[in-house]
Amino acid sequence: MQNNELPDWLKEPNVNNHSQTCQNSRLISINLRIISFFIKHFQNEAIVTDNKQSAWLKLISMLVKLILILCSTNIKFLWIVIIIILFKVCQLPSQQVSKLSSRFFKMFLCSVIFVMPNFVIGNVQTTFFFILRLMAIVLDVAYFLQINSWQQVIVGLRQLHCPNLIILILDISLKYIHTLAIFLRESLWAVQLRMVGKTLNNRNIIGKVFGQLYLNSKKYTNEVFNAMLLRGYKINPKQKNSIKINKSDYSLVIINLIIIVFFVNTSM
Repeated sequence: MQNNELPDWLKEPNVNNHSQTCQNSRLISINLRIISFFIKHFQNEAIVTDNKQSAWLKLISMLVKLILILCSTNIKFLWIVIIIILFKVCQLPSQQVSKLSSRFFKMFLCSVIFVMPNFVIGNVQTTFFFILRLMAIVLDVAYFLQINSWQQVIVGLRQLHCPNLIILILDISLKYIHTLAIFLRESLWAVQLRMVGKTLNNRNIIGKVFGQLYLNSKKYTNEVFNAMLLRGYKINPKQKNSIKINKSDYSLVIINLIIIVFFVNTSM
């Protein structure tokens, strides 16, 4: 005959272990959400619609605007730059505008936290100026990231004759971080499955997960680099990416010249 009675360990109520298990599960769930959010946004490629403009010119245009914004002390110039960038944003499709807005608000809120203590410590007017400058910088960077993919950034750096070693480090670092993030997410999933009905120490969990991540980091680095080589990645590409100016680049040059003229007039 089969014994249908429950085991003794299921009959014993253990509230402390249950609460500790819930705390551990909550900790793992929070970390899983953070890592999944990071991987999701890391994998989202920009929907590039403006492929006619040269990659190197768009990269220089962003850097020029950032330098002028940081060097300017005039509020009117900052508003002019913001209006020009918003005018360029309005020319994008609605799907891109919504993604850019979401990216801008997230980047701006994360950055403005470091400026908020100045409301109490420093001058309020100076703080508003720094917030406006920060808004212009974040808007420019968010617009650049929205209309350019990582491949276009690499092409732009090669067209500007950036050293191949720096390009290799940037390219492999992003792929390496993405690979380690996926490995960390899989490790947390495994821990979450194995801790069902068990009480584990939070410090031991974090220590073991990051210890395993450290031990596997070298192996994943070699695998990522070998995979890049097998897919045709070359450290010293034979193809020369020369600097060329297209007809669609003139509009971007004119916009940059207008911004430079406004910067000179407001600085005098």
